[in-house]
Amino acid sequence: MSRTEKIKIGETSILLVEGKDEVNFFNALLKFLDVPDVQCIDVGGVSKFKNEFDALSRGAGFEDVNKIAFVRDADKQAESALDSLKSSVSTAAYVRFNIDDISLANNVKDIDDVARCGVYIMPDNQSPGMLEDLCIKYMKTDSICHCVEEYISCVRNNGGKNGEKFEFKNESKSIIFSYLSTKLADSPSIGLAA
Repeated sequence: MSRTEKIKIGETSILLVEGKDEVNFFNALLKFLDVPDVQCIDVGGVSKFKNEFDALSRGAGFEDVNKIAFVRDADKQAESALDSLKSSVSTAAYVRFNIDDISLANNVKDIDDVARCGVYIMPDNQSPGMLEDLCIKYMKTDSICHCVEEYISCVRNNGGKNGEKFEFKNESKSIIFSYLSTKLADSPSIGLAA
């Protein structure tokens, strides 16, 4: 059984995202922006958009959805991420929200007088990266940011074995965790911090 088969659609606007961190982040952002009546749904990872969207589109309540947005990380390349998402969504049972003609430059599509769909590839619909990179752009306005950058640079230049440079597994996540550790007692994920 797919994870979305268990989800009850309770809103007419849904936001499909990669994981729980994104659900927490976007729920907090929607609340902050006072945008009501949007249901964020975690598909369980980028590779699961195809099966989860198909299952969701067959479920109860989906026929009432009139706005849908798909959000995923660009990872290495935004265009490839969009192509992957299009491939995943195009085979779904419910073809009303076809995104084949959506592009990075024109990422919102009116389906009819009521329905609309959109795609957002993080961090900015063009650059490589992820949710953390989107947040890094905005955290740079905080005066503590230069300290985090110095720390990351110090670790990169001095943290490796035998004088080698340290290779971060995910530098963007390391930057965010370092930044959050200056703000919160615990250093949670960006979604929980939001």
